[in-house]
Amino acid sequence: MAGLSFIGNFTASRVLDITLDHILKSQMNYFGIFGGSLSGSQLNQAPGASPTTVTAHEPANLVFGGNYFTSLAANLSAGFTSVSQPRQLDATLFCAFTAGVPGWSAGTAFSSGLINLWGDDTGNGAGRMTIGLHKTAAGVPYIVLRWGLSANTPILTCAIPFDWTTATGPILVIASRDSAGGMRMEMRNNGAVYKAVATTTPVAIPSTSLNWRGFTGQLSTFQVTNQRMYAAAIWSATMTAEQMSAELDVMQVNLASHLAL
Repeated sequence: MAGLSFIGNFTASRVLDITLDHILKSQMNYFGIFGGSLSGSQLNQAPGASPTTVTAHEPANLVFGGNYFTSLAANLSAGFTSVSQPRQLDATLFCAFTAGVPGWSAGTAFSSGLINLWGDDTGNGAGRMTIGLHKTAAGVPYIVLRWGLSANTPILTCAIPFDWTTATGPILVIASRDSAGGMRMEMRNNGAVYKAVATTTPVAIPSTSLNWRGFTGQLSTFQVTNQRMYAAAIWSATMTAEQMSAELDVMQVNLASHLAL
């Protein structure tokens, strides 16, 4: 694992049994390490204080591999949700995933969220935070960090050009925003590291956007074939670029055996 550095305390019972401490773990909700079955998925494994338990969304549509969950069909919703997340702009999201071909038509832009943080007023969408997949009308693929709707913050404000439809192996991505408008993202796949940073006008959370919650998985209205979700987490805090890199180091070690299944 080229370039790996250990930051923080860790324990080891055997040479190959290492668990690293997560960055800002007291503000972390480990949404889940998914796979095997609904009962076998390690949901709500929060090193810190988790707001609520994590529950299945459209569980009838969930399909489990040994180390991931996916949807029964590309046009069916399936995922996990956690309500009562802290209602604030400072936040960090992480997910490990793979994805196939989107439901995309040439000449039409396509977007699909992988992990989202938002409230009841989903139609308003301002203040929402999303790590997602995007294809431009010309067919150029990106991993994006979205803040609200495109009308608030253009969808490519903080984006990494990357063909997620042909990537080999799991894609690990972490993204953070702060109340001053700072956006930053880091992605790793198959030994390569990609980064993006931007500053935008902060988009406030609407007063009507209550019951702030996280969601990871696939929505049927933005379907992607063979989208697999391996793990996900949310922090009720922003991270610096250095902290995000350190957390990805932690995730690569802690998820090594899980992702190798």
